[in-house]
Amino acid sequence: MSQSSQPSLRSVEVAHFDALLERLTTELASTAHVYDESGAFPHANFQLLHQHGLVALTVPKALGGGGASLPQARKAISAIAKGEPSTALILVMQYLQHTRLQDSKTWPAHLRTQVAEDAVRNGALINALRVEPDLGTPARGGLPATTAVRTAEGWRISGRKIYSTGSHGLSWFSVWGRSDDADPLVGAWLVPKDSPGVTIIDTWDHLGMRATCSHEVVLDNVLVPLDHA
Repeated sequence: MSQSSQPSLRSVEVAHFDALLERLTTELASTAHVYDESGAFPHANFQLLHQHGLVALTVPKALGGGGASLPQARKAISAIAKGEPSTALILVMQYLQHTRLQDSKTWPAHLRTQVAEDAVRNGALINALRVEPDLGTPARGGLPATTAVRTAEGWRISGRKIYSTGSHGLSWFSVWGRSDDADPLVGAWLVPKDSPGVTIIDTWDHLGMRATCSHEVVLDNVLVPLDHA
């Protein structure tokens, strides 16, 4: 079958969606052992998913994405997880973050559009960095140690995050932290992964889900614009 005649997902209504997912399950499964052994980020898998529009599946159609519903996204994740589960977990985070991003009333519209269009055009990935070595998960409450200092240039962010799923393959970090105010603001700062001061420490070395690359991320005085908070 030629490349042009293969089922491709540019809209979730295409007739061959199920056939595409079945084929992707098989293709991802064929190399799953490679990533399980090496623990490397599955770049080739995400290139394949981007080729078929699946990286931007939950991005609104108005921004060029698939505009998928929850059942449609679940179906895609289920098929991908059967083939290579680490890829599926990273993609779950992508879908959740894009859904939250577009529902947010605090992020500037131009920033939400930029992140969404980056996913559509370039297959860019985003995830939230929330868990910290001392505090653990923020679900139990408490203030994060990660601190953002407001300066004339923008925010300067410093802190450490663990269980940062997708770390090496992400383009954007949504970093949970606090401002340095006496009455601190608590929330998320949008940080491009390639910002100066960002370091990924390869601490994730488990028996399973190795290719999630859920490593430690260190932010050392990382500068982001004021509207990235």
